[in-house]
Amino acid sequence: MAKMPKDYGKRKFRDFARKNRLRLARGEDGFPVILARGKEYEGCHLYDGFGNTHVGLYVARPTTFKMSHTYGALKRMGLEPIALGDLEGTFKIPYKMVMKIARKFKMVKRKVNRKAK
Repeated sequence: MAKMPKDYGKRKFRDFARKNRLRLARGEDGFPVILARGKEYEGCHLYDGFGNTHVGLYVARPTTFKMSHTYGALKRMGLEPIALGDLEGTFKIPYKMVMKIARKFKMVKRKVNRKAK
C-alpha cells in the first residue's frame, strides 16, 4: 500500500502568508484566511482546505457586472471555478499562482515607510 503524504496544509498556508507579507487573519470558523484590502474587493479571501498543493479563493462582488468581469479576468489567468453564482464564486488555486492572485485582489501588506514621521 502506498504511503500517503502527510498534510501540512494549515501550517504551510500560515507560513506562506507570513513569508510573503500577506494579510493573514482568522476566519469566522477559526481557520486562517488571507483577506483583501479596501472596499473594492471587500469579501474576497484566500482560504486553506486543499492540502499541500492548492488554496481556495472566495470572490464576492456587489453586482453581476462586476462578478462577470472578475470571473473573466480569473478565467484568462487559467482558473476554473469550483462553484459560480451571480454574485459569488469559489476557485481552486495552485500555490505557484497565489502571489499573482494576492496582488490582483490587494492581499499583500504595504511596506512601511520608515522616512515618514
